[in-house]
Amino acid sequence: MTMNASIALLTEVRSILHAPVWHRAFHMFGARFRALVDQLDAHLEAVAPPAIAGPATRMARLPDFNLEVVTVDERETEVAASTAGVWVRAWVLINWEALLPTAMPRALNEGHRTVLSRLPEDTRNAYLLHRIGGLDIEQVAWLQGSDVAAVEKRLAHCLSAIAHHLDV
Repeated sequence: MTMNASIALLTEVRSILHAPVWHRAFHMFGARFRALVDQLDAHLEAVAPPAIAGPATRMARLPDFNLEVVTVDERETEVAASTAGVWVRAWVLINWEALLPTAMPRALNEGHRTVLSRLPEDTRNAYLLHRIGGLDIEQVAWLQGSDVAAVEKRLAHCLSAIAHHLDV
């Protein structure tokens, strides 16, 4: 949502809240009010932190956490996912390249780590982002700059390698 649309939405909400009580009650039951609530929900979902924000924040609180993983935005302007990482709050960026090697030993057993270490980096990262990070396939595809089918193939390759390792 653009800044102008946000301002228009907030202006309309303000006008309803400043109206007399009887007038406000009339608006609350109208179709326009329901549409306004839907627009607010859509706007808030668009600016909500990504699914990985919670696990990444918990990872950053670990005692052996590496400070190379964090980038601080002093002006607190970035609140979005990017190919470099995920902005967890307005001022903390968790770097994927530094986080994934730290997260892998904590989330997987030795056998899984061995199998994953032999896989190509993009396949390994897709698996970790999806299974450990909790991102859906579309988010992983966006972070890796590829399409959903490519991510699905990477995940299938990874799961096949793990299954083969378990059979041996």
